[in-house]
Amino acid sequence: DGNHGAIDTYLTYGYDEFGNDLARTTGKELEEAGIPSPYTMQGEGQPFGYTGYRYDTLGATYFAQAREYDPQTGRFHAQDVIAGNGAVPVTLNRYGYCLGNPVGMVDLNGLTPEEKTIKYYARKNGVGENTIELYDGLSDAVDGYANYGQILKTAPFNNTYEAMEIVLSYDDVISNAAETYGLEKKMIQAVLFQEVRFYGIDDPIADSLVVQSFAYDSQMEQYMNGKINFAPEPVLGYRTDSSTGLGQIFASTAIEAYAWLSVNDETSSEKIELPKKGTTERYEMEKEMWYML
Repeated sequence: DGNHGAIDTYLTYGYDEFGNDLARTTGKELEEAGIPSPYTMQGEGQPFGYTGYRYDTLGATYFAQAREYDPQTGRFHAQDVIAGNGAVPVTLNRYGYCLGNPVGMVDLNGLTPEEKTIKYYARKNGVGENTIELYDGLSDAVDGYANYGQILKTAPFNNTYEAMEIVLSYDDVISNAAETYGLEKKMIQAVLFQEVRFYGIDDPIADSLVVQSFAYDSQMEQYMNGKINFAPEPVLGYRTDSSTGLGQIFASTAIEAYAWLSVNDETSSEKIELPKKGTTERYEMEKEMWYML
């Protein structure tokens, strides 16, 4: 809202996710239904609008410092001077706004999209001061740790706030695990946050290859046993394990840890002996664990 004229008079501006003027859409629909629109046209009263950009009433675009932004198409009028990264295909569109995610990101200068501030989420979700303080600490840690390539690779997935919320949603599970195994709760939370926050474009690709490889092995077994008449096509990038699940753990690592715990934990009623690597038994065990994860 912007003060205009008398102290008790205000102008209200409304925007959708990409910055389209609600006075021209929702406002008109309300007026056609006989309901006064609460929205003022952008550019009236003062020139600044969506994300603080200056609105051009003639071109119906925003001046985003480095280039003009068109909210109707959700695209900039000029290419980004920063080239994209092949590891994150969405960045190769050098005209796109906020990697196609204007709800979770903001581009303040027409060059580099970044996560929206905690104030945005606080207003939207009503989070408390403790959560804001936690977010600030995690955000500073991520900024000090991650390089630009990592930020690009993880951009289509969980930002810092979303990763924090995911970890907090498993609070009961983490608390029980910490108590059961005598660990500090924050140690588990730190590892999970790291994996959830830096889940990148290569992770679902690796998981997909594992699924395809398992399917190939199953079809090849049927072919060798005469149950099907055609040999399956080999998988390009064949692999039977990948880091997966909430904690991004390899199935082989999980099995070895589980077996170690069964032997060394006095309360364990079952002692697990691992089959040798490369055997059918070990393969089937790791496959089952991978799907469990």
